[in-house]
Amino acid sequence: MENSDYSRAELHQLLTNAETKFKAGDDAKIIIDAINLSRPSDKEILFMGFCPDGNIENRLDIEWCEKGICTFDWEERETQMERFQNVRVGGKIVLKKI
Repeated sequence: MENSDYSRAELHQLLTNAETKFKAGDDAKIIIDAINLSRPSDKEILFMGFCPDGNIENRLDIEWCEKGICTFDWEERETQMERFQNVRVGGKIVLKKI
């Protein structure tokens, strides 16, 4: 997908607005989907520790790369959760290993 003309911050605001309208009953689902697939005009590299108390035997990064997914199960870490939720199409995630 091509880059949009919108920055990460602008896409986030558009998404917030569309989600508000959707919750109010507006048919904004197609807009939400389009925003979620848009590449922001600015890029980000997120360095993220992903496995507290992890070791080489229970690592998930190989599976994530193979399947093209990334899961995050430590919601109590608010700062990391916020950063994880703000990952956009085209961004890079660098997983820090222990």
